Amino acid sequence: MGALLASQAQNIRVPVCKNALMTVSTDNTSMAQYGEQTTLFLCVLPYKEGYQIDIYSTFIRENGGMTPQGISSAIGRSLIGDSSQFIPRTMNAVRTAAESVGAKVTVVDSYIPEDFKGSFVNQTESAGK
Repeated sequence: MGALLASQAQNIRVPVCKNALMTVSTDNTSMAQYGEQTTLFLCVLPYKEGYQIDIYSTFIRENGGMTPQGISSAIGRSLIGDSSQFIPRTMNAVRTAAESVGAKVTVVDSYIPEDFKGSFVNQTESAGK
């Protein structure tokens, strides 16, 4: 994956979470063979009488190339999209997990649009603000 980043001359920006109780970072490289990488960052911070969870993501996709892999990746993306479609689903899963342990969750800000529909499933009810 380093080669993917180097070939695109990109640096992944890492959020700084001052006073965080916990930080988590994970790389999803399952689609690296198709030139895609998703990184998620999660920060848990004390907030009033509870906690604040900040979630950040990056998505990198390599484009072009006339290799068999490049051509098959382009065809696959045109049919089912790229793996960035899983970012809203993952963010929603964090919220759902917090609710499942009895936490009162209030989404203050989200880039997930109100009319979001995940691949194959309408996830509007659970992805809203």
